[in-house]
Amino acid sequence: MKKFSKFLFFVCLLLSQNLLAQPINPSLRGTLLSTAIDKATVYLKASEAMNNASFTSATICISIPDQSPAANPTITISNVHGNNLAWITEFNVNAQTTGHNAPRLSGGRAYYTFFGNDANANLTNFTTASFPFVEFTFNRTGIPDAQVQLVDLSAGSYGNGGGPGTNAFFFIDITGTTGYGDGRNTNVAQMFFGTAGSFTNTGGSAPSSVQMQLVLTPTEIKDFNVSKQGNYDASLTWATVSEQNVSHFILERSSNSSSGWSKIGEVKAKGNSNTLTSYSFSDSRVYDGISATKTVFYRIRSVDFDSREKIFPVRSIKFSATGAKEIGLYPNPARDGFTLTIPLVNPNQGKLRLNLVNRIGQVVHAREINASVASNYYYDIKTPGVINGEYLLQIVYEGEVLDTKKVIVQR
Repeated sequence: MKKFSKFLFFVCLLLSQNLLAQPINPSLRGTLLSTAIDKATVYLKASEAMNNASFTSATICISIPDQSPAANPTITISNVHGNNLAWITEFNVNAQTTGHNAPRLSGGRAYYTFFGNDANANLTNFTTASFPFVEFTFNRTGIPDAQVQLVDLSAGSYGNGGGPGTNAFFFIDITGTTGYGDGRNTNVAQMFFGTAGSFTNTGGSAPSSVQMQLVLTPTEIKDFNVSKQGNYDASLTWATVSEQNVSHFILERSSNSSSGWSKIGEVKAKGNSNTLTSYSFSDSRVYDGISATKTVFYRIRSVDFDSREKIFPVRSIKFSATGAKEIGLYPNPARDGFTLTIPLVNPNQGKLRLNLVNRIGQVVHAREINASVASNYYYDIKTPGVINGEYLLQIVYEGEVLDTKKVIVQR
């Protein structure tokens, strides 16, 4: 009897050890949270704590209100929890890419499906607290109150389910449990969780959803430059590194940087692009050549198809009556006089006043000449008021100081 009791004891001990060694089988539920103006994060929650588990595969489907006829956004998925899932999309099943450009459209919504596999099977530990799993980034404007949803379209099973896309369901599989790669780690009866028991799912009919303000920059402009084109025109050039739903660009000009903006032209945008696109515009006869100098300010407004606008930083250029050429004065030091070469861009109109100023600010000699002789004018300084020393020659064109030159007189 004692031997039989010992035998039963060892059998029970082995059975208990074997049962304790059995891996647990936690189920996973998901929810969706808005974590930034352009980001939404999928959080997971395990029913039981476990150690040394690893993600092996996942399928995530999210949807937004369909933005047709304007373009729907490109959405990018990235890992958050330290998992090493390599993601492909429904429309890129033969090439690994995390960007999704062409969603499936159905019932007024756009559906995006992503597939992930982890070849390295990085180990992790689960608790019963929720944790971030993957993050979605939207590069799109014009959705002021978007209901973004984490969805399952499989009607409670794992397969196509007749909904948009290919196998558009919510599926998370991990190793270290009794999961067999068939979705057993996903809580089929209640896939999604939320506040106060909301966002529950019984067969894919109630998605987890979050309201997001997806109002982003219509486009990203780089290298906006303004330069002089000849003596009278301005050349505006810019490039976009991305465009989402952009209709056109409006070019504006002002004589100051804060007000008085007027439209000078319009350039059609590419619309939707993720590659570098270059643009240009010429502002003709912005300068008349009569003013001594003229500063002009420019800015660009990008306009979306839904009329949203973005104003980009102001640029400016300065025109001069001499264009890009320098005023010449020789000889210097001078004895009896010197020759001026003033290369006016408009030599047939206007007058110049030449003021010779001494070191204490007194005008010791002055004269007025026509613009037509300014390109080669000899200034005679053989006058009692001009003695040895340093002077400043003010060159005034149509009432504005065009330039100031230093003159040394040596008798």
